[in-house]
Amino acid sequence: MKERVAMSIAGSDSSAGAGIQADLKAFEATGVYGCTVITAITAQNTYSLDEIYNIPNETVKNQIKSNLNDFDIKSIKIGMLHTKENALAVSKTIEEINKPTVLDPVMIAESGYSLIEEKTVEEIKKNLIKKVDVLTPNKSEAESLSSIEIKNEEDVHKAGKRILNLGAQNVVITGGNLNGNDFLINKNGIKKYQGKKFDKKTHGSGCTFSSAIAGYLAKGLTLETAIDKAKKLTEESIKNSHQLGKGNYPVNSIYTLREQKERYSALQELTSSLKELENLDFSPLVPEVGSNFGVAIENPKTPKDIVAVPGRIVSTSDEFEIVGCPKFGASSHISRLILAANSYYNQIKSCLNIKYSKEILSACKELKLNIKKFDREKVPKNNTMTYGVEEALSGSDKKPDLIYDKGGIGKEPMIRVFGSSPIEIIKKIKKLINIL
Repeated sequence: MKERVAMSIAGSDSSAGAGIQADLKAFEATGVYGCTVITAITAQNTYSLDEIYNIPNETVKNQIKSNLNDFDIKSIKIGMLHTKENALAVSKTIEEINKPTVLDPVMIAESGYSLIEEKTVEEIKKNLIKKVDVLTPNKSEAESLSSIEIKNEEDVHKAGKRILNLGAQNVVITGGNLNGNDFLINKNGIKKYQGKKFDKKTHGSGCTFSSAIAGYLAKGLTLETAIDKAKKLTEESIKNSHQLGKGNYPVNSIYTLREQKERYSALQELTSSLKELENLDFSPLVPEVGSNFGVAIENPKTPKDIVAVPGRIVSTSDEFEIVGCPKFGASSHISRLILAANSYYNQIKSCLNIKYSKEILSACKELKLNIKKFDREKVPKNNTMTYGVEEALSGSDKKPDLIYDKGGIGKEPMIRVFGSSPIEIIKKIKKLINIL
């Protein structure tokens, strides 16, 4: 199936948190190809706007024509239009384009600086609004367009209806300042999209939301479905944003794509390492309760971020068997070990537990592995693995290769081999088997 194409007409943000750069990331996150038309080049970062250079109007129009001459554009997102001339150029050029168009009337950067001239607002209200399918103002932008101060949901409804009277078909007033709720207002009435409010000052959330709507519209989704999916994507982008500079947090719209890639890579790496383990004389290292082998994605938070063997690795006479195909969330035991160790050393993402014996421990020392231990009888009985790792690593200044304990009443002694990857652990196991 041919990939759908969406076009963004907006300003360039040198910090890549908003503008064209955020639009392209949102398009990618929705599964469409993005092409661009740059209306202005800004020198800005996460806390200030230092310069705006307006692209000549003829160049703006030529960019649009070049894209239309080559691509089958399925939807358009319009963002920053700094000057009235910008708005006129875009308005005239898209007049004959019969494609779903989303207008994000960008007025103020998250840093607080103006991105639009006052006469541009009037041009948008007078002409451009009538030529687009969806308008996505935030609270302050909706106030500017409607001349209504928004204090509550009733005011949202009034402002939305007044913007409809300007010629808009659909208005989505976004809710960063409305308890995280968004409101779709059109001739059919008002629909509320319940949302979450995050205690973060972000950079690029409005661009991401409007571009995501355009991306989903390009894929043929209905407007209401596109808004719903775009809202969820934007919330995830905000949730997974981090402070990269000195100011607001750039939203992370491709977090899900990165996570999917990491999950696939982790699964492939563990599967490959398990196949290699099958070719080793690993049986003497399998404890009575069985072994398990796991690996986490980057920055793991829960057992669902860790892939392991569902049925463990168990002894069968003189051999061993890997029971089940690797799955995420398959082992609470190995997950707690990895999560606890990762909280001390984020390079640690993998763990394999093996049999404890004085001979095996002696061989580990001969390999000059960094060995830590804890006393199982001295840690709380609930969540022993987490507390055990914390006791072993407390005050440690070097990443451990293994952590062991000598067991307790009804508990088998155990060695846990740690590493940055399953491959690293397999290398340690090979060396250990060679010595034994």
